[in-house]
Amino acid sequence: MQEGSGQRLEQTGFLTGDRGSVYLDEQCVHFSIKKNYRIKRSRLVASPDEGLVFETPGERVNARQAFRMICDQKDWVKRVLKKVNKKRGALFDIKQHKSSVLVLGREKILEVRTSQAKEYIFETADRVMVGLVGQDVAPDLVEARLTRWLFEKARRYFEIRVRMLGHGRFDISHVSVRDQKTLWGSCSMRKKISINWRLIMAPRFASDYIIIHELCHTHHMNHSAKYWERVKEYYPAYREAEQWFKKYGALLHVGVYCGLV
Repeated sequence: MQEGSGQRLEQTGFLTGDRGSVYLDEQCVHFSIKKNYRIKRSRLVASPDEGLVFETPGERVNARQAFRMICDQKDWVKRVLKKVNKKRGALFDIKQHKSSVLVLGREKILEVRTSQAKEYIFETADRVMVGLVGQDVAPDLVEARLTRWLFEKARRYFEIRVRMLGHGRFDISHVSVRDQKTLWGSCSMRKKISINWRLIMAPRFASDYIIIHELCHTHHMNHSAKYWERVKEYYPAYREAEQWFKKYGALLHVGVYCGLV
């Protein structure tokens, strides 16, 4: 079959460009197609920021393959999209605009200005302005610039904040900010504290809890009853912070500004 735009697939789906839709048991499921040269076989993935995505390793996009894979895995698709949509609903609680970025839990409108003399990022009370040299700027480039800016902001903020919260109560040998995939923070036997840079997007009460959580590990390298007594002593509202991460934590791992699509 000749691939092209606006093609109907077996009368149950439709594909236009890199986006399509499929009917699964009378439920319309939207999806997008992306090339991923790091994988060897085509696959389906889903996330709150992008929804359902058919990833393909090749140059040529096989629309029929995407359609058949979705239909063959329809039970998984319906199940995972139910979870994704639930997380998307939570995202609306903290992020109302598509072009915005979270800074210490506050949503700031993103303004991208092209054809600038030099690149810059400028932050105000309610906006983040990104200046770029080129005229046609891909979203991935904006995402990369914002991520780098947030990482540096996190590094400066948490190196001070950790020592401020730990002053006079905890012995800290070193503070670092890292790109941790599965942890919000860590504490080593040598009392080195590491904080996930993504916490710069969380509200301060939530990131402060992670800091206290790790600082308490300088006294107890476990999660014993004595450890939790120490956490409660220094952060009585820790359960509220844990509930925030349970509801919104996964959203800090989606694109820093492309949260609503």
